[in-house]
Amino acid sequence: MDAVYGDLWSAANVERWAAAQEELRPRPPDHLLELVTGLGLGPASAILDVGCGRGDYACKLAARFRSQVVATDPVQSCVDTTRALVREEGLEGLVRVGGGSIENLAFPAASFDLVWCRGVIVHLPELLPALRECRRVLVPGGFMMLQTGYATDLLEPGEGATLRRRLGFVEASMRRATVEEALRTVGLVVLRSEEYGSEFAEFYESSDGRCAQHLMGIARLQRAEEAVVDHFGRATYETALGMFHWQVYQLLGKVSYHAYLLGNPR
Repeated sequence: MDAVYGDLWSAANVERWAAAQEELRPRPPDHLLELVTGLGLGPASAILDVGCGRGDYACKLAARFRSQVVATDPVQSCVDTTRALVREEGLEGLVRVGGGSIENLAFPAASFDLVWCRGVIVHLPELLPALRECRRVLVPGGFMMLQTGYATDLLEPGEGATLRRRLGFVEASMRRATVEEALRTVGLVVLRSEEYGSEFAEFYESSDGRCAQHLMGIARLQRAEEAVVDHFGRATYETALGMFHWQVYQLLGKVSYHAYLLGNPR
């Protein structure tokens, strides 16, 4: 106990020291754009953002590279939100938005110079059909940016099962070995591999305090479950808890973000 309490009060000093070290500062989510900078993308390039979500990165890719971007998502609310953002950003001439799933891309072979895929494959029960489609629509010598989240050894089995149920994740697709084996199987070559771990969550916490807000959200939702379910419904309650845990689990090292720059051999 002498050792524990001798060190206990210096914990704040350790945290302050770590925060001051430049090499320990978290990279922001937009660092993903750096993975595809230097690939020669420009106005003559075609980019597919598959599983575009709210459209943030479809717009960022178009604005940065002035390339033609096609943004697709199987969820209609995401398609609608992306279209609204494209209009707001004045990018209608560069970004085209539509529905569609990663397993069945409605484009001819060799249509795109870059496929951008962020936060999608954790939801897929089968990786190979989706990754084969991504490679099919890439030009020979084209590239894919694939970002995903992996469960770590710190994620307890019960925590993982609850997280997957709430957010529609698939256990096998959250394993690094499974994903990297699938990439080898379809012939996509890993050119660069970046482990971000908890960095994005750290960045968000430093920027807007969202992880602390999500931790408080977990406490409030669990304390007031009946009232929240009565007001919003069980499905919304479970999804909100899942999203809040996802951010907190990143800070705790239970889930880790990873990104790959992949090449399609000629």
